[in-house]
Amino acid sequence: MKDKKRLKKTNNRVVHGKTPEERFKEIYGITIEEWNERQFKAKTGMTPDEWY
Repeated sequence: MKDKKRLKKTNNRVVHGKTPEERFKEIYGITIEEWNERQFKAKTGMTPDEWY
């Protein structure tokens, strides 16, 4: 019997990542940190490094 919690279907494909970070990267192609930086830049118009 397969571990159904580990295998999640997303848009008709199976995600095999073991950690949330691996699953996120497999689905979206970027890391959570990169995604957070893009969201910050969209809100403020600058990168977190420029903010400091």
